[in-house]
Amino acid sequence: MSATAEGIDVRRLRMALMSLGSPPQAQRHHVRVGLLQRSCATILEVAPRLAAMEAAGDLTGPQAASLAAVAGGLAGLQLSWRERIPPDAATLAFDFLLSNAFEDAEWESLRLAARDAFTVMRAPDNPRVG
Repeated sequence: MSATAEGIDVRRLRMALMSLGSPPQAQRHHVRVGLLQRSCATILEVAPRLAAMEAAGDLTGPQAASLAAVAGGLAGLQLSWRERIPPDAATLAFDFLLSNAFEDAEWESLRLAARDAFTVMRAPDNPRVG
């Protein structure tokens, strides 16, 4: 796998999966700094190109399949990721961090898919990650 697959840095994909697979408390903080929004956008941006990336050898079959599962879960949310994130996220008060945002069963399913995908996407030089 190359460091850059079809114009998408693979490290950026790993970071997106790490954010999506994080515990709810961390994800609420990620919202405040904009990381979760960028992570969702990155996964959905790469989704249409997964087959081409696999054909080019930039991703293995299991990697492409795991990313497709995360993208499908993200796109199929009943309450979309954009609806879950309050406007002006950077100005959210501390009470948002203590809320129960991102703790529903639908988001938990997405979180688990992202964790599985992160394990599949781990760097070959770091087998313990994931």
